[in-house]
Amino acid sequence: MYKDKIIAALLFVLCLFTVFSAFADEKPIRVHYFYSEICESCDEEEKFISFFKSQTENIKRRMDIAAYNVFKSSELYLKTLGELNILEEEIKLPVLVINDTVISTKEDIIKRTPAVIEKEILGNAYVLDYYYKSKCPYCVKVEEALKTAQDKYPLVWDYINCDQTFMQKKFHERLTKREVPNNIWYVPFLFTEQSYLTGSDNILENADAFAAELYEAAKNNKENKND
Repeated sequence: MYKDKIIAALLFVLCLFTVFSAFADEKPIRVHYFYSEICESCDEEEKFISFFKSQTENIKRRMDIAAYNVFKSSELYLKTLGELNILEEEIKLPVLVINDTVISTKEDIIKRTPAVIEKEILGNAYVLDYYYKSKCPYCVKVEEALKTAQDKYPLVWDYINCDQTFMQKKFHERLTKREVPNNIWYVPFLFTEQSYLTGSDNILENADAFAAELYEAAKNNKENKND
């Protein structure tokens, strides 16, 4: 099941890469996978790297992939967390670091990897970042609606789980940087590079038009680059 989901996700990445290849940056993407041999939900090095490489062979010049067993040596893992301002107790293994983007837990690695790779290749201009918590009932309803919109508007959709402390901090840092009023610092929250929507009712009512506007901008930009 895990392998099937990753295959489907990475095939989606390859399709998007083909469509938007004109925007691609030649700089390799750094992919570091941290796991532990005593972690029940972690894939070990050989399995993860072999699979990941086989599914990204068409863009492997953009990938610098390595896996590290934290049980044997945690030095690089702790150094990486420190550079990203993350405390060890704030995050759970397995951890995938794609350049400076951190994904934690097997479920979120499956869910987010395609979108994060796309963002590294294409930038954030035509990305929708959806912040949620797994125990938020409103978030579940909104996510279902967003996935319907995603079928209509093939942009980059990143579903970001804020359950863990490190991701809550990242979310709050982004809210602060965007000068979002403190009284709406809650999930569900939908970000684009230029705007945002917050609150379940507001997102449900406006997300389709929000995505449509971004999709039209992406199409127009692509057409202009092709002229």
